[in-house]
Amino acid sequence: MAVEWPVKQLGDQDQAVRTLQHLLNFHGSALEPDGVFGEATQAAVGQFQAAHALTDDGIAGPPTWPALVTDVANGDSGEAVKAAQVQLYVRGTLPAVDGVFGVRTDISVRRFQVFRGLEGTGVVNTDTWRTLLATEYVPMAGGDAGGALEGENDWRIKLLSKIRPTGPNFGL
Repeated sequence: MAVEWPVKQLGDQDQAVRTLQHLLNFHGSALEPDGVFGEATQAAVGQFQAAHALTDDGIAGPPTWPALVTDVANGDSGEAVKAAQVQLYVRGTLPAVDGVFGVRTDISVRRFQVFRGLEGTGVVNTDTWRTLLATEYVPMAGGDAGGALEGENDWRIKLLSKIRPTGPNFGL
């Protein structure tokens, strides 16, 4: 079953809205990422849509999200990284949202990708964004970033069996 992009609009309040706000800031808006889809967020979505030849309805839905997301990976920083980190944080797989895509974020992304049946690349690409935003989350007890996602069996084995490491020390 394919996952679909969420529809976010005026009055919505959740972490997907917070992610939306970070992504809009990445594209030049100056929103307070509070998770509340208010009039300022609606206006920013409309401005983004108009600037990208999309229907200017102020609703973040399937036509808007693909234009809004951008690939982020290890070494990146800024609002788009914060957008991805928000989704990982609420799942309890990342201890903080700091806007820096480092080792912890890389591991968290790969872990999420493998658990959701995606290739464990560590790159938050369009498929990963869509899955992050469309997937219900269950925070882990106590917010322990080292715990498991609900229903997950030994994520480390799943991750290691799917990742194909590259570099001078691999493939020997």
